[in-house]
Amino acid sequence: MKILSFDASTAELHLSISEASKLVASENVRPDSDRKRYTASEIIPAIDSLLQGQNWQKTELDAIVVGIGPGSFTGVRVAVVTGRTLGQALSLPVLGVSIFDCYAKLMHEPVGILIDAGGNSCYVASYGLSEGHNNIDGLAELDQPKCVKLESLAQLFSSSDRWLVSPSLLEKVGSDTSVKMEPLPDLNNIAVLQSEIALHRLSLRELAGDGATRRARLLKEFPYQSIRPLYLRQASITLKSHVN
Repeated sequence: MKILSFDASTAELHLSISEASKLVASENVRPDSDRKRYTASEIIPAIDSLLQGQNWQKTELDAIVVGIGPGSFTGVRVAVVTGRTLGQALSLPVLGVSIFDCYAKLMHEPVGILIDAGGNSCYVASYGLSEGHNNIDGLAELDQPKCVKLESLAQLFSSSDRWLVSPSLLEKVGSDTSVKMEPLPDLNNIAVLQSEIALHRLSLRELAGDGATRRARLLKEFPYQSIRPLYLRQASITLKSHVN
């Protein structure tokens, strides 16, 4: 199974292509400081370049994996639209993976995750042991991810005794609690982790039958229409005043 994965939820654009469980190629596209362009605008050119580097055609792909956030409002939106468009055009299953899931995959025990959302807010998710269908190395979400104010965090700390926290938040919340807190690990390339999580989810499905039958089942279970951005807060919009 050939999988294309990409994520634009952070300042960098992360991409990878894999075959079965083997990573074939990956790339991190960093912002262009001279022209201050969004890395999200480079998704299609970067995908084309990555595939061409391995002599792959888009028509050879078996699945697409998209980072659904939370993170950059523009980046997540562009990535999701791109994934949905490719899925529709190529008749491919599309899987969405959150950045929370990527952090959870690195852990082997129940964990809470705090990501700086800017201002006085943070994104929160918690994971516990599970044998469920969509678990991540034995972990699954305990509650729906949310965006909360920093002053409201104390009531959440009882859900996990270990928390991964954005470094920018450690000084703000680390001294107010006795639970174990540590910096979020470096994900290096988010798309690679997304691809591994997606492959695990696909491998749990019943894929008996010929190629056409398997493809039809995956398309039905992972339709491009089902992919939605994980928007946990409103977009930041600045209205400019016009002087006549």
